[in-house]
Amino acid sequence: MVLQQFFPIEDLTIMAENFRDSKIPPSLLMQNRVTLSTVESDLDVTIKLNDLLLINSKEINIENPQLPQKLLNNFIKLWQRGSNLRMEYLYIDYFDGEENDEQIVMKGIKYEVNPLDRVRNFKSVGSNYSGPVYGGMDVYRVDGVKATIVFNRYETFSIWEMYVWFDHCVS
Repeated sequence: MVLQQFFPIEDLTIMAENFRDSKIPPSLLMQNRVTLSTVESDLDVTIKLNDLLLINSKEINIENPQLPQKLLNNFIKLWQRGSNLRMEYLYIDYFDGEENDEQIVMKGIKYEVNPLDRVRNFKSVGSNYSGPVYGGMDVYRVDGVKATIVFNRYETFSIWEMYVWFDHCVS
């Protein structure tokens, strides 16, 4: 109800623990926003595939999800078929990833590997994010739109990023 009083809100950050049963209401996910972020909480918050598919924001940031890599694989496949048409940038921060994350997420997805020295500049509309994209894996949506998926694994966490190369996102 508070959000309705201050409409429109372009950038929204959500802590799932603030909601009953840590379940983010679908009505918050479906609204047209520039940026929607969910941030780490003390709880193991489960993000489901349907939650990702409901999000209608240009920039999606998800921190510390309990989202199996196989669901990210399904999300990419559904994006290729035409879901999340507004999405320009997806950031997912995993803690305690698996050794073979990349194989699980990219299984069955046709992609082209870019060398690390291939650098492209990305700028999301209405977002603060602007910068270089190094290497990654290019995938294509059924309508020909290209996205680059970048995976970075660190000692205690891993990060998945998906950059959708609309004409206005190339800088």
